[in-house]
Amino acid sequence: MQDKLLTSIPEVFYQGVEGNIIDKCRSWTLPANLELIDKYITKSPKIIVMLRPIVDIVKSFVLIRDMNGWNNPEAGLLDNGSEPIMRSLDGIKHAKSIDSGQFLYLWYDDLVTNPEQTINKVYDFCGWEKFNHQFDNIKNLTPERDDLLGLLGLHDIRPELKRREVKVKLSDELYEKAIQLDKEMGTQ
Repeated sequence: MQDKLLTSIPEVFYQGVEGNIIDKCRSWTLPANLELIDKYITKSPKIIVMLRPIVDIVKSFVLIRDMNGWNNPEAGLLDNGSEPIMRSLDGIKHAKSIDSGQFLYLWYDDLVTNPEQTINKVYDFCGWEKFNHQFDNIKNLTPERDDLLGLLGLHDIRPELKRREVKVKLSDELYEKAIQLDKEMGTQ
C-alpha cells in the first residue's frame, strides 16, 4: 500500500502537465534521493548537474546574504553537511562515484558563454526534440519565495543570460577552504 501511494505522488503532482518535466532540485544526486527515484519514479532518470567553481558559488551567497543584512554572511557556508553548498557537493561526489550514465555534467561558464551549444547537450542527453531558445528575453514565470529564506534576490533571473560580476572579498580562511574544495572536486 505504501509503495503504491508513494508511486502515485509524482503522477498526481504533475497531472495535466504535458511534455517533458524538469524538476529542479540540487539534492537529487544524494544516495537516498536516487534510491527514491529508482523505486518510485523511474529506473532510468536523466539528471543534469550544473557545475561551477566553489569560490564563485561562495561569493554569490556572501553577496546575497550581505544584501539581506546578515551579520556574518560567511557563517556556515562550507561547514560539513551544511545547506545549500556542502550537501549538494556530497551529492555530486556520489554521482561522480557511480558514473552510471544517468548524469549530464554542465559547466555554468559554458552555459553563459555558449548557451545554444550547452542547451543542445541537454536535448541530446534527454533524447528530446531541439527547440530554438532566446537568451536575451528571459522571463521567470515561477518565482521562488526567497523571502521565506531571508535571502531576497537569491533566485532572481535576469532577462539576459550573461555572467554577473560579483565583487566580494572573502576571508582568507573561507577562500582557502573554497579553493581546496575546488581542487578536490575538479571545479576550478
